[in-house]
Amino acid sequence: MRERIHEILRDECAIPDHSQVVVAVSGGPDSICLFHLISGLPYHSTIAHFDHQLRPESGEELKFVKTIAESMGIPFYSQSLNVREFAASENIGIEEAARKARYEFLFHVAAETESQAVITAHHADDQVETILMNFIRGAGLKGLAGMSYCQHPTFSEKIRLVRPLLDFKKEEILAYCGDNNLQFLIDESNYESVYFRNRIRNQLIPLLSEYNPSFIGTVLRNQKA
Repeated sequence: MRERIHEILRDECAIPDHSQVVVAVSGGPDSICLFHLISGLPYHSTIAHFDHQLRPESGEELKFVKTIAESMGIPFYSQSLNVREFAASENIGIEEAARKARYEFLFHVAAETESQAVITAHHADDQVETILMNFIRGAGLKGLAGMSYCQHPTFSEKIRLVRPLLDFKKEEILAYCGDNNLQFLIDESNYESVYFRNRIRNQLIPLLSEYNPSFIGTVLRNQKA
């Protein structure tokens, strides 16, 4: 996995060795796996954690990630924001508000640390969810192509958003965490049906997989075709 991550960063996204990068770490298995992989590569990392204040345990997650950073001597940045209040003030949904606030924070950290990239832990299962969400919303071919390894988002013209885990399924990430004895936290809100993405993940994909047990792999192959 680490070799492929390096290829994506260096070759697909043109992030040279020894570059400054910001790694978004929530404390869940995906981001913990990502940071462990990045920490073994020739990059200068900063950990950034955004606390949405949507759950009582979010403060403990912030402390957990901060402890990891301090134990490794890695620069650490965090921000806490009441996303419900932010959504109301912006007159947008909570999911959109959470995404907007989080990325604004991450790219602010990247600019302050003169980093070339913000690296997130989006993986293959997230890719399938995104494609299905875009399809349901009526997206065109661009939306059905899903997420790319790297892009210049609206948050910055110079700093890239990089997703090097897109080749790996959730089961592979969990196996990596187990093989390397990595500790992580579970966000129980991922199982709540109140959010659109969660309904796709927990209801629609399992249903479609009853018709095609290889549904996730099928979508990923079509997305890359």
